[in-house]
Amino acid sequence: MKKCRYCGQQFEENIKFCPNCGQELEDDVIDVTKDNFQYEQINYCRFCGEKLNPNASFCPRCGNSVNDQINNNNTYQYQNVQQEHDAPSVGFGILSFFFPIVGLVLFITWRNTLPLKAKSCGIPALVSVILNILLSICYAIIVGFTFG
Repeated sequence: MKKCRYCGQQFEENIKFCPNCGQELEDDVIDVTKDNFQYEQINYCRFCGEKLNPNASFCPRCGNSVNDQINNNNTYQYQNVQQEHDAPSVGFGILSFFFPIVGLVLFITWRNTLPLKAKSCGIPALVSVILNILLSICYAIIVGFTFG
């Protein structure tokens, strides 16, 4: 089997024109037999998807280390990774203050991958819970003195 250089269509060896694109194939064919075919390994950055050189140690687009991206448990290490979308969020903070369970879930979900955004959800949720407890204690004391 041979392969057209222009469109990649595979064909039998005795054809002069590609049946797919119509290009003349006499000198412009790639032999795709098992002995002549060479595989090229292409690496991509796990964080941004940029195509990497085979001997690259760092991604040229995002600057993350290529060699140290996976630890012994085959899980990604996010501790030293600066994410583009990691920034404190006022909107999520307000949402977390009024609905502390949402803030807790967001904090647990984002604490390793987006630490700044997770912190902006976790702190308002914690403040809301503490404030709720204090107000409940004050309410119980006032009601106790009034009716007691």
